Amino acid sequence: MTIARGCKYRQRTGACCCDNPPIGCMEPDDPRRPDRGSGQQREPRPEQPPPPPPLATEFAMRGSMLMMPSVGWRCSSPAEAAAAIESGIPFLDARGDPEAEAALARATPRAVLATSVPWPAAAAAAVPGGGDGSGGGAVAAGAEATAARLGRALDRVCVYVSAPEGVDVAHAAAVWTAVADTLAARVGALGMECVSADSAGALLRQLQADGARLPSFLLFPTSPSHPHRATIGLCNRLSVLPIATGQCVLQSPPPVGERLLLAWSVARGVPALAGGAGASERQLAAVAGWTPEPLSAADRAELNAMAV
Repeated sequence: MTIARGCKYRQRTGACCCDNPPIGCMEPDDPRRPDRGSGQQREPRPEQPPPPPPLATEFAMRGSMLMMPSVGWRCSSPAEAAAAIESGIPFLDARGDPEAEAALARATPRAVLATSVPWPAAAAAAVPGGGDGSGGGAVAAGAEATAARLGRALDRVCVYVSAPEGVDVAHAAAVWTAVADTLAARVGALGMECVSADSAGALLRQLQADGARLPSFLLFPTSPSHPHRATIGLCNRLSVLPIATGQCVLQSPPPVGERLLLAWSVARGVPALAGGAGASERQLAAVAGWTPEPLSAADRAELNAMAV
């Protein structure tokens, strides 16, 4: 039997595929399929842009088992600490205030707590033979007292050194190294706070050149108007977690909403630490009620237009 030239189904079986309705005819010149064999091309379907990736809810810190939530609050008073605990913010920073530390003792076990080492004690640790002869005795004793006020084991607390404005980079690196030698093995995570992104980058480069221990996290101000991509890129290359402070969420009045600023920061892989002196109840409510929703294309364009 000679099979006429036609569709492959007919050539294989000797029957027309029209006899099998679920399959349908595959003839090139089938009038029901004008796009086949007629030279006509189907109009391509417009490609749908892929959905934006979900925002992270927590971030790993170098050499630490603790995870940094995507958003936190800096408490400037015991009353503000109590309000932040009540609102359920997952990361709370006492900023070295003993009264705020005592207030944070009422936080739930799931909340991550942080505080700072006073700069005079940290600077004394960098002086050979300072304090009790070990150079770090005051820092160690202060950390233990902080843990007692927070009601937690020291290895469940994030501690950082806050360098004041005008400190020489080499001196700041020496102070950090002395504190790290004393506390790195005792605390949950040890970091450094700098007054600007430029000083933060200079500190990392100094520590890298010295072959010194690097911090688990680094706090510095950043915002859409000053994104500081170079410093954040350096942090990423060295596996140091950058944490945004200051301008990221404290702008009066903000050119964009606090929730949009938080999403912008977290989308860059930078958790945000809001609050501090001058924070309003409205900002506390915005941070407490923030959910990690991805930025739209219009939101990204608006924020990118603010960069200088």
